Amino acid sequence: MIPVIFAINNDYVKQLATAIVSILLNSKSNIEFNILATNISDENKAILSKLGKNVNFIDMNKITENFDLEKYMARRENYEYISIETYYRFFIPELFPQYDKVLYFDADILILDDISKFYSEDISNEYAGAVQDMWIEEHLESGAKVFNGVSFDEYFEKKLHKKTLKYFNAGILLLNLAKIRQDNVVDRLWEFTRQNSPLHFQDQDVLNAVFEGYVKFVDIKWNTLKDVEYLGKVLKNKQHKNMCKKVKPGIVHYVGSNKPWIWADFHYYGYRFIKEWWDYYCQTPYFEKSDYDIYKMIKYSKKYGLYFEYFVFKILNLELFSIIYDKDRLRFKIFHFIKTYIRFKKPNYFIERNI
Repeated sequence: MIPVIFAINNDYVKQLATAIVSILLNSKSNIEFNILATNISDENKAILSKLGKNVNFIDMNKITENFDLEKYMARRENYEYISIETYYRFFIPELFPQYDKVLYFDADILILDDISKFYSEDISNEYAGAVQDMWIEEHLESGAKVFNGVSFDEYFEKKLHKKTLKYFNAGILLLNLAKIRQDNVVDRLWEFTRQNSPLHFQDQDVLNAVFEGYVKFVDIKWNTLKDVEYLGKVLKNKQHKNMCKKVKPGIVHYVGSNKPWIWADFHYYGYRFIKEWWDYYCQTPYFEKSDYDIYKMIKYSKKYGLYFEYFVFKILNLELFSIIYDKDRLRFKIFHFIKTYIRFKKPNYFIERNI
């Protein structure tokens, strides 16, 4: 039996159902699904329970009533699409004393390989098995800033007190609960949160800070970010670039606010695995024919968006010429002075929609 844990709210049941279906269709092992949530309706519980033989729901209301999780998130302005359920990861070691090792998954994923291969990773001396976050590598290389204007490398050193710049994405984790309990790590997670909030990536930053030195970085296939092709083009580190180019995804992770089930005219759909997500969603009890209109709109945006790559030509850091595909426009800029754009006509039924 492989224990799998999700943390969601009622707005994410369709995505959860898609993830569960993709696990069951690609895994030969017996899977136990444990859903941490506060407000899943009885109707949705009944629907989700029929997907597998072992689907359990843990009501987090009483468990979290003494934890004002919102205050930690609200310390950072514009924490956007990150939901309060993300902090439920901290409760897992105590909620599941019967398990020494579990898999934790965000619901914005798609499984394309047998998760028993990931679960079998030896992490007996680590707190977790995780995948290095290639978006963070891109941010470090490009000198990007966190929400308070500090560079990522400075933020890691001074805010997270990290000794290295290696950082994992916490949306997919293989957790060694036995060692986490043995070393009283949960208390350290909460203490770091209290002492250091606001944090740029909320509890993910906490996990990276507290788990440092006790993480096994596993193959990128087990947490392939949806933008992996783009990252393979822009990363400067040859090893990371090759990892992104050659990866055969076992788990696709739709990180960020741009999701394959949401259509909006300001989103970019030039990434892979959109059709794959819809293929599995169609096999869930939630799929309705009207949902397919969203996919058709995304296909249209993807078709025209893919014709244009972000391009910048520089000499000695002086930008001479750039092309950027932005929404429905192709923007040109020469020497920062000459600017123009071409606008593309869209079907008049385009409105923002989410399933």
